[in-house]
Amino acid sequence: MANTFTYLDVETANRYRRSICQVGVVAVENSRVTDQWVTLVDPKEKFDPWCSKIHGITAETVKGMRTFDAIWPELRNRLGNSTVISHSSFDRTAINQAAEWYQIEDHRDLAWEDSVRIARKAWPGLAGGYGLKNLCEMLEIGFKHHDALQDALAGVQVVLQASAKTGMDVARFQAERRSKAATRRSRAAARRVSSEGNPQGPLYGEVCVFTGSLETLRGECEDRAAAAGCRVAAGVNSKTTLLVVGDRAKNLLSTYGVRSIKYRRALELQANGQDIKILTEEDFWALLRAD
Repeated sequence: MANTFTYLDVETANRYRRSICQVGVVAVENSRVTDQWVTLVDPKEKFDPWCSKIHGITAETVKGMRTFDAIWPELRNRLGNSTVISHSSFDRTAINQAAEWYQIEDHRDLAWEDSVRIARKAWPGLAGGYGLKNLCEMLEIGFKHHDALQDALAGVQVVLQASAKTGMDVARFQAERRSKAATRRSRAAARRVSSEGNPQGPLYGEVCVFTGSLETLRGECEDRAAAAGCRVAAGVNSKTTLLVVGDRAKNLLSTYGVRSIKYRRALELQANGQDIKILTEEDFWALLRAD
């Protein structure tokens, strides 16, 4: 496996992620570290004592150092066109927020990956979680935590060991993630379309809402209703024409104590003259069979 990527880590001066006070970058080509770089940054913001206690960087430490916009050309050049990996979204968000703060535009074309996702793939259900410290203890990687360069070097080792364990390089991790994301988007789009109702269905024009515990999976019920022409909605309102009350208790419709909010809302609208049919799940399936 020919892993090629750039690992990035930052430290911040306070709770605002844009307040970057240190950046560490490690370049990896063909699974070997080829370059490493670290710099202090003057965030031009107040240092939170709690943050300084964690990483040891103070206002005095960064006195005379360059600001983020001043280091950006060198940083962007070091990141190049390779995948940029960070541990969780913290560092990515910090870079993006700092760039936006200084009105820097070319940060948007960076391709990011998350080493937490990679670690989850390699070691599912890891006791103690996927924090960098816990992972490094498990993998016996020694490092000085909360130093940007040390964290980046440790993150590189996590990625390489995860890659060796799974047999997947970073490019494959990315391809798999993108494929899953595309599938989720496709399913969501299909569900949105189907929820509008089949215009050729016998129940076209009906607006159907489901509530309660269904014997059949909710998604299947919604799909069947949409195929029959119903527009499937999430809540009961003035446009609702069908409310399907799904509950295994056969006396649901006569027992006030177990009525859902949607059910009670439907009764109120009925009392005010709205034509809403309230059906059991059994009634619903019978209606579909009849049509």
